Amino acid sequence: MATNPQSSSIIGNYLSEIGKIAILSKDQQLFHGKRIRRWLDWPGGEDAAPSGVKKVGQRSMNRMVESNLRMVVSIAKKYANQGVSIEDLIQEGNLGLMIACRKFDPERGYCFSTFSYWWIRQGITRSLANTSRIIRVPCNTSDLTRKIKKAQTDWLAKHSRFPTTDELAKLLKQPVDRIELALQATLMQPRSLDEISQGGSPLVDLIPALDDGSGDDLEGEVMMDRLMDMIEKLPTLERMALEGVAFQRLTHREVANQLELSTTRVGQLYRLAVQRLRERVQLEDAALEALSCSKTDTALTSVRVRANVPLSTDEAKPTSAIHPTHLNQKKYENVALPV
Repeated sequence: MATNPQSSSIIGNYLSEIGKIAILSKDQQLFHGKRIRRWLDWPGGEDAAPSGVKKVGQRSMNRMVESNLRMVVSIAKKYANQGVSIEDLIQEGNLGLMIACRKFDPERGYCFSTFSYWWIRQGITRSLANTSRIIRVPCNTSDLTRKIKKAQTDWLAKHSRFPTTDELAKLLKQPVDRIELALQATLMQPRSLDEISQGGSPLVDLIPALDDGSGDDLEGEVMMDRLMDMIEKLPTLERMALEGVAFQRLTHREVANQLELSTTRVGQLYRLAVQRLRERVQLEDAALEALSCSKTDTALTSVRVRANVPLSTDEAKPTSAIHPTHLNQKKYENVALPV
């Protein structure tokens, strides 16, 4: 993965700044931790503490956070190149570090660095689980996925092959079905509606634009609404085959088992649905072009011929006698498409 020079410069400057901060010893960490606890545990809450106690506690908290920023960077680097930038990972780790400062209990005698490590790690891994994928995967599944990847890498280096599901389950001490679920999550990726447009332009490009001056966002929403409405109007079997293959990412055999049809028939229904969608989009495109054409009678004749609709006597009138508001648009909505 290519690194951004500007990002590398920012990280370099940040590391130079935090590298100048001295690291606290264990006794110093316990000392500052007691001052923080005295402020946070004041009767009536931290806001009710005297100004002197509050200022001392805040200074100790800042000192504890600053002295452990380098540890945050070292932990964040372990999770780089997983869909979230290193800057965001460091920021999430810093938030976890501040939470650790507020929860640290010096009376237990543990070193703050040991205690804060898990809070920093949790902040980073939670950020990866929530933002690294379009489809969110639960945190426990994401953690198991990372363990599986590490186990696969170690096993490959040792045995020159990837482990089986049963071997992974024994190695990680997890049920086989949970390992299979985590492996399926790693393969789950979203698919675009453009994939159902075989050999042609993307479906969004085929839908005519409605220039109502309301902006690109509204225009895009209108396009998608019209596309989904077209899909809903497909025959039941064709729609179910299209949704199963294009949206649910099922194989033709899986869709065939659900619909109790043959695999060949499912393929025919899928291709027929795609073709019907493209024809309907092109038909509506032609109809809108006709309504905006200055030579209305000629344009309407072209649309009717393409739709296989005969001309009526009213439509044979001169151009001056025809106006777009006189058109019965319902005629075109129920035109049967060629299959």
